[in-house]
Amino acid sequence: MDLDLHILPLHRHEGQDLSDLPGLFVADASITRRASRSRKGDILVLHLALNGTATLTAEDQAQVLEAHAQAFFESSGSVTAALRTVGENLNEFLLDRNREGASRNLQATGSFTGIVFHNGQIYTAQSGPNHVFTVHAVTAQDLHDPYLAGRGLGVSRSLNIHLNHAPLDSGDLIILSTNPPMAWKAESLQKAYGRPLGTIHRVLMNAAGSDLRAVLIQVHEGKGAFKILKRDELGSQPPPAAAPAPGRAAPATRGSEPPQVPVKAAAEGREPVPGGHTPIDSSATSSLSTPIQSSKTVEPALPPRRRRNREGGQAVLAVIRAFGGAMRTFGYSLRALLTRVLPGSELFTIPPSTMAFIAVAVPILLVTVAGVVYVQRGRQGQYNRAFEKAQEVAEFAGTRTDPNEIRISWQAVLGYLDEAERFETTEESQALRIQAYASLDPLEGIERLDFQPVLLTALGENVNIIRMVATRDELYLLDEISGSVIRAWLSGRGYEIDTEFKCGSFGNTTYSIGKLIDIAALPQNNVLGADIFAMDSNGNALYCKSDGSPPVAQAVAPPASNWGDPRSFVLDSGQLYVLDPQTNAVWIYSGEQFSFINPPRLFFDEEVPEMENVIDFAVDLDDLYLLHADGHITTCTFGFAGQSTKCTDPSLYTDTRPGKENTTLVPGTQFTQLRFSPPPDPSIYLLDEVAGAVYHYSLRLTFQRQYRPLAALEGTITAFAISPGRTIFTAFGNEIYGSILP
Repeated sequence: MDLDLHILPLHRHEGQDLSDLPGLFVADASITRRASRSRKGDILVLHLALNGTATLTAEDQAQVLEAHAQAFFESSGSVTAALRTVGENLNEFLLDRNREGASRNLQATGSFTGIVFHNGQIYTAQSGPNHVFTVHAVTAQDLHDPYLAGRGLGVSRSLNIHLNHAPLDSGDLIILSTNPPMAWKAESLQKAYGRPLGTIHRVLMNAAGSDLRAVLIQVHEGKGAFKILKRDELGSQPPPAAAPAPGRAAPATRGSEPPQVPVKAAAEGREPVPGGHTPIDSSATSSLSTPIQSSKTVEPALPPRRRRNREGGQAVLAVIRAFGGAMRTFGYSLRALLTRVLPGSELFTIPPSTMAFIAVAVPILLVTVAGVVYVQRGRQGQYNRAFEKAQEVAEFAGTRTDPNEIRISWQAVLGYLDEAERFETTEESQALRIQAYASLDPLEGIERLDFQPVLLTALGENVNIIRMVATRDELYLLDEISGSVIRAWLSGRGYEIDTEFKCGSFGNTTYSIGKLIDIAALPQNNVLGADIFAMDSNGNALYCKSDGSPPVAQAVAPPASNWGDPRSFVLDSGQLYVLDPQTNAVWIYSGEQFSFINPPRLFFDEEVPEMENVIDFAVDLDDLYLLHADGHITTCTFGFAGQSTKCTDPSLYTDTRPGKENTTLVPGTQFTQLRFSPPPDPSIYLLDEVAGAVYHYSLRLTFQRQYRPLAALEGTITAFAISPGRTIFTAFGNEIYGSILP
């Protein structure tokens, strides 16, 4: 079956969606007149993402990839060998450039993906941190292996390439990306199967962050052509026809065959070379929806609802007939079998109702038994395969000396162990995990903590803790769903929930408090007698008391420009700092006894950083730390005595770990919360949602260490706090854990 490809580049940079994707090149055998016979009918997709100080322009990348694509189609032999040759040649090209530019500090590394569509199969080659998702009717896979794919091109002569292949059918999806969003999981992407391309595009982009490089490919029945689409063409793309059942011809469908036009093209939309085939352009799209003329009598069109009812009734009738025929056939076979097995004519004395029961019960019983045996053996087999891979990579890691190679290898071991322990956890897998931690943790600066549940009474299922405050003997937990605060106090047995504590939304004749957005502890013996200061998104303050008395509400004076959308606040040295990204502001309130009724002043003056995607912040006297959604930090210092406020955006993370580099982003992390810890050890702490870890940095953003649980905890980490007594608390939704810091 010949297949057509609809290819859609997905490119977003700093929040702006772009139509082209530099480094993407697509071609078929018409790219060269010397194409090998074994390459006829192949479609090649190359994607190269360059990083460093010596990257290429989009035009130069297209020329380099075109030359290597021509070499691919002129080569003979296996597809995988030809793909590997493309990767090796590109690696040599980048190595030569890096060697020439070494004296001028001009270097570049490449993340490479090569895909070939050949005879109903997809062949992939990956070098570097790439993901290729293959989405089929009932399954989906993420083809990603950091150990086998290595660090990419231009790094060393010894090149790691991860090769794979899989069958392909009409309706399948292929998604490749160098930096897929966290929400792009194989399980969730499988739900996109059979959807129109425009719908899939919208869902994928909604889950993406401010930066994305990816390619979406949808497979259709056709004649071996491809088309590179633009976003404005998505509305005209029908969903693909489902692949026919094995051994049966595909039914004729109206408009299911795009024109047979082999093409070659780059993502930039280059014109074909003389003598090449004509590309499919936007005018050809209309033929996809043009009905094919038929010599048969055309039935009159039915209204949509009647047509759906009729089609549904015919489908149900077909299923009933098929099931009835199958039962009759099985009954005849069962009757013949029992005639041979049972002596005499006793078979014919069995009542018809019993025969019907046997006809249904026996196959169900057989299938059930077979299923149980298959699941048991299948789970064991999958465990064995993943565990054996983990052992192989661990042996390889033991022979490495380069810190990056050691790090990548042991991370791959942990990945395989995670896969194995989805099916079974054994003493061997746990022992190998401990070995991996012992080898990896010193390189990563990880300290493993024995987190244990701290609450004596479980929180309800409809609770999601997003902020925490820890005093010496109390925990205050802000619930996102109710918008209220839960208090827990330390007894001799653990932390007990205070059912009398009141701190949440309420209304009276003076104030109407909405859902609270943030909380902070107040100093003891304050005039208000309150323990917790809280705010809602309308700028109303709430003072909550642990003695069971009602909270006290007070309006915080709004700025002259009024509130936009306050996200969080900080109390520092008696002043209130309020983060309002919508108005690009951090407001400073000076008040007496934590009563903030006077108008605020802006933290910034002439220099105001871009704050639209700021998600959290921290304050240390005159220094301000702004955490952005992509993980970078802006630091600002308040100006006094006629001096202007100065900001650095982005600030540099200093990383002293072996093989690590100073950078404005920490690879592999997703920071969601930022906290300042006061003396005697003033520090910045960042919550990493991906690893469920807490990163510890100095005030100059120099890496110190990271804290991770000794045993994996279920769910996503949603909040953390550190008490004055050096206990760290973490929230995983409605579960609260604690551990003593070393």
